Amino acid sequence: MNSQKNFHKRPLSPKVRRHRRKRRLVLAGIAVLLAALVVVLVLLIRGCTTGGSGNGSSAATTASTTASTTAATTTAATTGTTAPTTPPDAGVDDSYFDDACFIGDSRTEAFMLYAGPANATYFASKGLSISKVFSDKTVELDGQALSVSDALGKRQFGKVYIMLGLNELGWAYPQIFADRVGDLVDRIQETSPEAQIFVQSILPVTQTKSEGDQYINNPRILQYNELLQELCREKQVAYLNVREAVEDENGCLPDEATSDEVHLNKTYCLKWLDYLKTHTDAAAYVPTQAAAETTPAAESAAPTQNAG
Repeated sequence: MNSQKNFHKRPLSPKVRRHRRKRRLVLAGIAVLLAALVVVLVLLIRGCTTGGSGNGSSAATTASTTASTTAATTTAATTGTTAPTTPPDAGVDDSYFDDACFIGDSRTEAFMLYAGPANATYFASKGLSISKVFSDKTVELDGQALSVSDALGKRQFGKVYIMLGLNELGWAYPQIFADRVGDLVDRIQETSPEAQIFVQSILPVTQTKSEGDQYINNPRILQYNELLQELCREKQVAYLNVREAVEDENGCLPDEATSDEVHLNKTYCLKWLDYLKTHTDAAAYVPTQAAAETTPAAESAAPTQNAG
């Protein structure tokens, strides 16, 4: 018993101690490597999780942006306004309009008087409506009294700008107005096949005028502009939302812009011209979204009143 006891108490040899120390070092090294591996795995898992969250956030942001854009487009279609499909052009000078023809009512007459380029052609007259374009001899050309439709057959134009609708706001069936504007577009394409055609939005009236008039009011104008947008989409011609050059934050014509709540003064006619000078690429302003549904066409009633 004593010998065994003495045996267990016998000091370890240097060789054995070295072997055990070496084994402990190896085990410690393995432990360190395992710990490092665990840390690396944790970091990788955490990185993947963060990346996934980032992608999800990006996807959510993209979806949100898409939804917002869709909502804005829908709102534009139902309000008669469209954001330009391209940024405004750099701008042109008055000579750009040397081969242009402006067709419109008294608002276009005021534009011609206060801001219109001198070398452009104007088939504009007070009280002009889309029906009178084809029937009334409102144009004096080469010593002849002609309708706008007939006058278009006498000249070739590189650009034609249309602004009509103010005097048609009292029509019982607005779709007839849009259909007749479509006939005018067809006539222009027949007589000046190379012309760029710009259908301009109907400009708003003041808030006071809008609230006090049964027909000449801004909701009615928006309805007609929706029809014009849809027409331009069908005909593949430009729709210029010129109202955004003169309207206030509420979509009304500012009081400072007019002396009679309807027609523009010189300052605002110049704003109108500046808009045309920076929106010259007709192809860029062809609507790609259908406008809101409108009342089916039927026989039109005569305009209730003429405002321009």
